[in-house]
Amino acid sequence: EILFPVEDEILKEKVIHILELELEEVQGRLERLIEASKRGTETADSLQRIERAIQAHKQRATELKGMIEKAQGGESLTA
Repeated sequence: EILFPVEDEILKEKVIHILELELEEVQGRLERLIEASKRGTETADSLQRIERAIQAHKQRATELKGMIEKAQGGESLTA
């Protein structure tokens, strides 16, 4: 858990930046997973794993967006 507001604005900016970087990475992986699911070359088992990964990445992206909004608003963060 990261508690906000923090007295150090530089630290707050760094935390937000790290969260934004993680969000970019998650969104990039999500895009690649969606592309893989549309190729039509995967086995049924692989498609099921890809679909589970897509759902997990969507959930993580939503969590990260919420954390970024909370941090920008000065609220406490929990992952």
